Amino acid sequence: MSDKESLQFDRAEYSEPKASTVSCSSCGNAITGAYWEAGGRVACERCRTAVMLSQSQGSGIGRFFMATLLGTAGGALGAGLWYAVRAFLHLEIGLIAIVVGFLVGGGVRMGSKRRGGLLYQCLAVLLTYTAIASTALPEIVAALRQGLEQSRAAQPAPEAPGLLSYLVLAAVALAFAYAAPFLEGSSNIIGILIIGIALWEAWKINKRADLEWSGPYRVSERAPGPAPSG
Repeated sequence: MSDKESLQFDRAEYSEPKASTVSCSSCGNAITGAYWEAGGRVACERCRTAVMLSQSQGSGIGRFFMATLLGTAGGALGAGLWYAVRAFLHLEIGLIAIVVGFLVGGGVRMGSKRRGGLLYQCLAVLLTYTAIASTALPEIVAALRQGLEQSRAAQPAPEAPGLLSYLVLAAVALAFAYAAPFLEGSSNIIGILIIGIALWEAWKINKRADLEWSGPYRVSERAPGPAPSG
């Protein structure tokens, strides 16, 4: 049974199984003995055990590293798409930011083994905004380098820039990139709103899905349906 199959209980589908025909929502096999419920879905004992094991396996550091790695990869893919559209089609399509949010959020979710929670939500938001901000870096770096070269040319005895100069240039460029969406003020309200939607999607995808198991029930019994939300 794949991880995808074993972890689909975080999607609630509120249906009450029939007492005489109960099948596992994960593996699809008919259940002849006891079964459990989580999020309105039915699980056999074997699939319930697999889900619980998948949630406890691995180290927290390992999951965070993989979430960061896959989230960064998703951000790089989305930022590359955005920059390619701008460079080759000469179009500024802000809605691609939402795609970036989905890609980063999905990468973090996958890397964290679908754990979710505040830590991964904050990571997804940070990586999403970083990916969006990075699309402005080429123009910012080019402008700063031009200013640096003009400043050197005006000196009586210009010296080649050292490592410190490049580090300062990188720090200033990064700061400008992070601030870029807000530097245009009210003229970029729509762009800021789109970025907000992208960050919300990345946050929402990594919401913690706590499974509350009820049972075991016998096939001959009729399991009570989950309480209505709200």
